[in-house]
Amino acid sequence: MKKRVIAFLSCIVAWVLSSAQSVYAHNGDVFKGSYVLDRQKNLKLRISMSAQTSLMNREVYESALKWNDISSNVHITVIMETPGMPSIADTMGVYDGRGGNLNGPDLLKTMGYYGLTQFFDSNGNQVSHDEKCDHARILINVNHPDYSRTGDPVIAASMNFTHEVGHVLMLSHPVKGSAGHSFWNSLPYAVMNQGLPQKNKEVSYLPTEHDKSCLIAKWGV
Repeated sequence: MKKRVIAFLSCIVAWVLSSAQSVYAHNGDVFKGSYVLDRQKNLKLRISMSAQTSLMNREVYESALKWNDISSNVHITVIMETPGMPSIADTMGVYDGRGGNLNGPDLLKTMGYYGLTQFFDSNGNQVSHDEKCDHARILINVNHPDYSRTGDPVIAASMNFTHEVGHVLMLSHPVKGSAGHSFWNSLPYAVMNQGLPQKNKEVSYLPTEHDKSCLIAKWGV
C-alpha cells in the first residue's frame, strides 16, 4: 500500500512539474546574453529630451518600473532628462527614432517599428543580444499612429515601452507553438508578444505571469 501511495505521489509531482514547465520560459523566450557588472541589478534608464512628448511622458516611461519586484536581481530606475542635466554614470539611453542624432533619419518611422533595442560592448560597438554586453539603448517611436487606434494611446505607448525594456532585460518574443504557448495563435498572453493591446489579443499591457516566469528564468528569483 505504501509503495502505491509513493508511486501515486510521484506521478502527481511529475505532473505538477511538467505543468509548471509548460507555462515557464521556453529556451527561445529569453536571450542568451548577459551584462558586465550585472548591470540589470541597477538599470538606470535616461529618457532623452528628444523622446519626451505630450504622450511619451513620465507616466508612460515609468511603466518600466513594472519589471521591478519580480526578481531580486533586477531593479530599474527611470531618469527624465532635463536641459543642462549633467551626465550620470552607467545610464542606458532612451531616444526617439533618430537615436539621439537630431539631424538623422527617423529609422523607426521609416521601418514602421514601434520600438527597437540595441546592445553594445564597452567600446560602443553594436553586438548581439546573445553576447556579453556592456549596455543597451532603446529607440522608441514617439508618434506611431497605431497608439491612438487602440482606443487608449497612453496604455498602448506604455505597453510598447514596457516591451522594449523587457528586451533590455534579455527577454525575447515568445516562441510560437511552444509547449504552454496556447492562449491565442499558439502564443501565451504576454507583454513580450509583438504588437499592441486590443489590436492583438495575445498582447498584454503589463507583464503577465508568463513574462515574470521568463524574467526569473533569466535572472533568478
